[in-house]
Amino acid sequence: MALRLIAHLHKATHQVGLYIHRELSELGVSQADAHVLSHLSLHGPCSIAEVHHSFGHRRSTLTSILNRLEDQGLIAREVYPDDRRSYLLRLTRDGKPVASNARRTLERLEASALSRLSEQQVASFVAVIEAIQAAAEEEERD
Repeated sequence: MALRLIAHLHKATHQVGLYIHRELSELGVSQADAHVLSHLSLHGPCSIAEVHHSFGHRRSTLTSILNRLEDQGLIAREVYPDDRRSYLLRLTRDGKPVASNARRTLERLEASALSRLSEQQVASFVAVIEAIQAAAEEEERD
């Protein structure tokens, strides 16, 4: 059976990475960094668990991303006020403009893509992506 979905998904993800590199490389921001920074820019301070839930990275991968962003002075980890075993992620003063730039860059790409699609096509795309995610999660459990 031919790869009818995964190859297209991989190619699109690769193109997003190239776009981010082209637009944000002077800031030292990778694709994964851009997504995390954009999330924090949109949703404000949040827990590591929230970021993990949003992107589904392995914990070790997410830790590496967060370490890199913290080393660059773009984010800070603080003890979560309600649970001292958890950490709250927030953008630093230096991180806010970088995160805003990353968010705007991703929003521009997404707006360009959405302008080519109907609402029904977008809903179908989301359904396909959710089905791939569910199948992958199910395979991982088995």
